[in-house]
Amino acid sequence: MGILLGVRQWRARGSRRPRGPLDSARKHLMLPGMTEEHLTALLTAAEAKRDDEGFTRPAEGRTLTLYLASGSASLTVSKIEALKVDKDLVRARTAKGEIFLVELKDVYAGSVDTSGGSARKAGFV
Repeated sequence: MGILLGVRQWRARGSRRPRGPLDSARKHLMLPGMTEEHLTALLTAAEAKRDDEGFTRPAEGRTLTLYLASGSASLTVSKIEALKVDKDLVRARTAKGEIFLVELKDVYAGSVDTSGGSARKAGFV
């Protein structure tokens, strides 16, 4: 009750309410989009090669992860086995066969993932 009373007194003085981190009026953090140079560096780090279908595939045992943001929404696309770039459009195919079509300007980071050999098993071994 003391906090509510304090806010009422503060408003009575004609001051504006302070903006908190969850207010919609707060500006969104704009991350710079990935350039073709950045994408090329990512594919070089993955030792990627172009296949017969026009997709670029990372070396055996490696996958890619792309991190995207647009406005206040974000998306992570992981376990990418193949990429195809047509101007500003990136087509990513995952290990499950899913295809994501995204704009290159919405991608702000990427990583090369390697399979660790043997997977950890759940429970006590």
